[in-house]
Amino acid sequence: MNLRATILTLTLLLPLIVPATAWGRTAEQAAPGGTASAAAARLLSLPEPDCDRLRDEPLACLACNIYHEARSEGADGMKLVGKVTMNRVGSDDFPDDVCAVVWQRLGDGPAQFSWTRDGRSHRVLNRSAWRRAVEVAALMFRDHYDPDFAVLIAGALRGPDFMWFHNGTVRPSWTRNLEKVAQIGRHTVYRRRGR
Repeated sequence: MNLRATILTLTLLLPLIVPATAWGRTAEQAAPGGTASAAAARLLSLPEPDCDRLRDEPLACLACNIYHEARSEGADGMKLVGKVTMNRVGSDDFPDDVCAVVWQRLGDGPAQFSWTRDGRSHRVLNRSAWRRAVEVAALMFRDHYDPDFAVLIAGALRGPDFMWFHNGTVRPSWTRNLEKVAQIGRHTVYRRRGR
């Protein structure tokens, strides 16, 4: 799909899935440029997207998180990152703003998403992965408004209980009190025990 077809698709789909309010703001305020579809089109048209410069745009924050956490994972990995991020926005345990969730840090300690504190450039280098990340981000926006919304990921419907993940090559200590629920691509996914 070329850039023009992608923008047209997003322009047609986004008004159907993004309601009039977004994180306590109107859709126009949440999506610079007037509408959510305009925000997606603008993100796709940026000559050199830099996630450090897009920290105040909800759709951009979600797309950046999907891109940096799962650009080589394919559709399932990207949807997983989008689902976890939006589940956190809807949880009382995390900030209620997508940009605050993505860029959340624990003081001088670890970041919630490692790419936000890795010391590397956060510029987008892979344009096709960026296009896919923006498309998935636009679709994932629906999660915030419908907590029961399930997404087909790796052949199964995944709901609001997916809250944490990590790359399968590491074993972080924070997983001790969580229940492993899935392995999707290179990501191991967790929820609270007893859910």
